[in-house]
Parts: sequence; structure tokens; C-alpha cells
Amino acid sequence: MFDKLQVKYKNSLPEKICKIESLLKDFKSNELGAEEEIKTLAHSLHGSGSTYGFPEISQAAREVEHANDRDFLEKINCLIIKLQQVSSNKLPDSNKHREILIIEDDSDISNLLELILSDKFDDYRISIAETAEKAREYLKRSKYSLILLDLVLPDGDGRTLLHQIRHIDNLSTPVFVFSGMDNRLIQEQCIEQGADKFIGKPFDPELVLDTISQFLTSQREQSEPISEAPEIFQEPENTQKDASSISTVSGSILLAEDDELLADIIVHRLSREGLKVEHVRTGEAAISALQKNQYCLIILDVKMPIFDGFEVLHRVRNNPNFQDIPVIMLTAMGSEKDIVRGYDLGASDYILKPFSPPELIARVKSLLK
Repeated sequence: MFDKLQVKYKNSLPEKICKIESLLKDFKSNELGAEEEIKTLAHSLHGSGSTYGFPEISQAAREVEHANDRDFLEKINCLIIKLQQVSSNKLPDSNKHREILIIEDDSDISNLLELILSDKFDDYRISIAETAEKAREYLKRSKYSLILLDLVLPDGDGRTLLHQIRHIDNLSTPVFVFSGMDNRLIQEQCIEQGADKFIGKPFDPELVLDTISQFLTSQREQSEPISEAPEIFQEPENTQKDASSISTVSGSILLAEDDELLADIIVHRLSREGLKVEHVRTGEAAISALQKNQYCLIILDVKMPIFDGFEVLHRVRNNPNFQDIPVIMLTAMGSEKDIVRGYDLGASDYILKPFSPPELIARVKSLLK
């Protein structure tokens, strides 16, 4: 079905090329509205290109959308060339074609990986997903020889996506995790979830290429496909099993979170698992509570009034009485700088907001073993 859609999309490209070339003539003649129409068409191509399996179109169209006056003409010509190349190229045999999926929101990193891989493996198609949602769309419809996965995405935690790839869709595709967080717990979690390699950022392109080459060369020698695209992408039916036994932990959990609604959800969910939770709304109140009571785990929101989560974490790790207490940081999606800073200050783990209750329980359980 998807192959037919690709063919239909390719067949529509000559008409789009003619339209852009006509608008380009109007633009050069200073026709009013020509530039806006070109960018509107580029915006449409940016959204449709990757959807139909042509990320090169999306990238070229995006550059037209954001081009300044100086390089606008150059970017338009590049887009036209990309459209012509896709339109004239024969679609690969889906039974023989191999693909690599890069899941990375940093365009500098994804472009570097695409460059070194396409130069070495010119018979592989390379797709780039900037978000977890886009990655799920790709994984629904195609099979991959290799997945390169960043841990912090704008709309989710890479560990959650890795769990879905391995334990829900049961894909055996090799997964290399890339992260700027040099933390043993995170590495162990990724390996436990089924990652084949954990590669720290910044990385040496040549060493990464050598590691990937070993995997892909080995796969080329195999006659059967690596993994099939899953029929569906869904959440597990029962998410309670992973939370077993944490109710036996002694001591309370200290939650520092100024969002009342979110705090109520966390307290309710942990209480259902038999855990005691004390909630405070500011970093100052968290410091005060630590001086009065003993806790088995601390959950800190990064953004809080008076003292933020980083200040509380700094004080916890510099007090001999609190140094061994596990600390989970709550931070916004895509905030890798905050996560790295938290680890530098001694955080044990992090959770990206918004999060699912099972994810919260899994992180708490991992630290309370």
C-alpha cells in the first residue's frame, strides 16, 4: 500500500516543479505575492516529503521556508533539483532495499551521521526522524537494518521509545543509543531495554562509522531480513507488572513540585503502589523538610520558586547526611542541557514532562531496588 502511495506522490512532483518554476519567474519579475506562494508550497513539501519516504525533499523545502533574501534563489534551485532527482529516480525494490533510521532532533548531529553513512553505504536509504512521533510513523511502515536513537527528544524520552521498539513491537533491529549524559544508570537502563550500543556525545565520527560498519557488514552477509515493520504501534495492555514489590520500601518519598495538578497525579500514583509521599511546593520547603525527616527518594522539579531544583540538588549532594539519597529530576521535553546539568550535580535519574504513570513507577522502582 505504501509503495503505491510513494508512486502517486512521485507522479505529482512534475506538476509541483512546474508550479515552483513559474512562481520563480514571477518572483524574479518582482510580482507581488510570488515569494509568499513559494514559501507556502515549500511548507507543504516540508510536511509531505518525509511522510512519503523522501526526507531529502522535506529538508530542501525547510531551507526554502527559512531562507533569507540573500540565499532565497539558491535554496529554491536546490529544492527544484531535489524534486527532479526524486521524480526521475526509480523506486527501490522494497524486498531488497535496506534502510537506516536516525532519530535525532539536532540537525547538526543527524546531518553528520547521514553524511558519513551515505558516503560509506551508498546502497542504504537513510531516514531522519526529529521526534518520537515521527519515528513511530516510520517504524509503522518500514523495516530497518539499524536504528540510531537520541535519548532526549522534543516530545519524549528515548528510553520509552526503545522499550516500545524492543518489548512492544519485538523488533530485533540493532539500536545504537546516542547521549550526552555519561551516566552509568542510564547506560544500564538502555542496555537492559535492548540497546546494542551506548555512544556518548560528542563522538568520534570515524569510530562510530567503524562500529556501525561491523553491524551492517554482518547483516549484509545474512540472507533473511533484519526485522519486519510492526502491524500496529500500541501501548502495553498491562502496565502494573513492572511496579511490583516497591511497596515494601521503608521511608517516604519527598516530592518538590509547584504544579498542584501534576503533584496530585504523582502523589496519587505512588500512593496506589503503597508508597508514602510528602509533597512540598518550593525548593526552600524541600530543604526544610530534609532537615526534619528521612526520605528514601527525592523527586525534584527543575523550575520552582525561591530555590530551583538544581539548587536543592546541589545542597543535597553537599550534605553528608543526604548524599546517598536517590534523586529524580523532573524537566521539560527536549531539555538536554538541564538533564546534563542535573547529572553533573549528582542526579540519579530524570523524567521528561509530560510523562506516563507507568514510566514514573519504572524510574522509582529502578532506584528503590
